[in-house]
Amino acid sequence: MSMDQKPIALISCTKSKTAYKAPARVLYSESALFRKALAHVEPSAAAVYVLSALHGLVTLDQVLEPYELTLKAMSRKQRQEWAARVLGQIRERYGPDLGGMTFAFHTGVEYREKLAPLLERAGATCICPVEGLAIGERMQFYDRSGTTPAIAPARVHAPSAAPGPRATSTRS
Repeated sequence: MSMDQKPIALISCTKSKTAYKAPARVLYSESALFRKALAHVEPSAAAVYVLSALHGLVTLDQVLEPYELTLKAMSRKQRQEWAARVLGQIRERYGPDLGGMTFAFHTGVEYREKLAPLLERAGATCICPVEGLAIGERMQFYDRSGTTPAIAPARVHAPSAAPGPRATSTRS
């Protein structure tokens, strides 16, 4: 990666999600680890995607329903098929030759073990700044980076189904 080329950041999805349909940036922000990773990578990445066990490559503004699926629950064959699907999604966005591109994984091993070799065979460079770090250590890594994560969605309320009647003032 040249000094002026920014990496494409890949963040793993999380078990904790909002209870309502939301853009990925909000859906996964129930997780402090996700918020910290996003705050760390967003200022310096060319693009940021979430690696979703269900949806594959997800943009931060892609609206998703909450779901329950993790790569840990998948067989080796299913994880290989998932990685091939994600590679296909990346190639749809960036073309078949990924030479000169760098992908920065901010994920656990399950999200990169099958995908990184496929990306490298397509010409990309893969790095993982948090490789070998347990979740608590990853949190500390992001804390040391000096970035401030966005507020948790616990402070954001699900959109109501329909607007209610507006209150009117009777003061003169």
